[in-house]
Amino acid sequence: MNNKRIVYLDVVRVVACLMVIIQHSPMPSFGDVNSSLYSATYFLSYPCVPLFFMVSGALLLPVENSSSGSLLFIRKKLSKILFPTLFWTFFYFLIRIVKDQPIEWINILSIPFSPQGHGVLWFMYVLAGLYLIAPIISHWLRQSSKKELEFYLVLWFITLSFTHLDSVLQISEGYYNALCYLGGYIGYFVLGYYLHTYKKDLGGGKFLFTIILLIVPIIIYGTCKYIGMEVAFSAYLSLFTASMSISWFIGIEMLMSKYLLVDDMAHVVEIISNLSFGIYLMHIYFLTEISWKLCDYLQLIGVLQILLTVMVTFALSFLVSWMISKLPYSQFLIGYKQKK
Repeated sequence: MNNKRIVYLDVVRVVACLMVIIQHSPMPSFGDVNSSLYSATYFLSYPCVPLFFMVSGALLLPVENSSSGSLLFIRKKLSKILFPTLFWTFFYFLIRIVKDQPIEWINILSIPFSPQGHGVLWFMYVLAGLYLIAPIISHWLRQSSKKELEFYLVLWFITLSFTHLDSVLQISEGYYNALCYLGGYIGYFVLGYYLHTYKKDLGGGKFLFTIILLIVPIIIYGTCKYIGMEVAFSAYLSLFTASMSISWFIGIEMLMSKYLLVDDMAHVVEIISNLSFGIYLMHIYFLTEISWKLCDYLQLIGVLQILLTVMVTFALSFLVSWMISKLPYSQFLIGYKQKK
């Protein structure tokens, strides 16, 4: 595991933070005003979650090759997300209680198994699962060749096509298909490791490859929307989202390899990256309780509503996370504590 600061991965994480906020920014009534812009906002921001998982795979895989090292990794990583997840779960419970929305015992008893309080916490549960599987797949990653990794990723890409093919083919869901154990978010985890490890082997056509991966899904999406064809675009586990995620990941790496950030900018990017857990966990509160209400008061719609929501939500989430990071035991609230 490489603990050295890698600037382009910090940039990817910052972009993912912004994308999450952009994705959630349209107000509930937005779709009635401009359904095309509403759909495009969701579609173009869907790489947000995959990029988070890809950064984790690039930074963490493979973990230390020993039983004690694996257990230490699991304990360290799970503790980083366990307490913040519990804190924000009960925070959102409290918000629901204040709004006279009942909390039942089944909600509390279900906390170890599924996100409660607010749906946005699902990300933390999936990330916990990836942390648990990381030591297991690390043994395979150390012994795997580049071609073996590519073979796995090809099979994983096939599973991503199920989202688009299930309307024309009979594809079994869950455990009832041959590729079920090769699918899911673990693919983004391994993909991040692969792209980071073999970034120098992608060849001189990397720029063109990156543009194609970004433009083709957008063209297909726009064409289908224009002719009124319903295609399953809105899924993190889809070929379109994976294609755009790869494009963003490689594109940012290429950009950062050619144009180094000045020290002050690199420092700001590092701070935001360190606070990404906190920004993610609290952004939905500031977005719905402050940004949306401000936009409603100003009667903003369309692009202006999205822009103001993103700016206000990001600024508040960053500022509050930054202030919390200075407090004792802030790692139990946002998974990070500023070093003195």
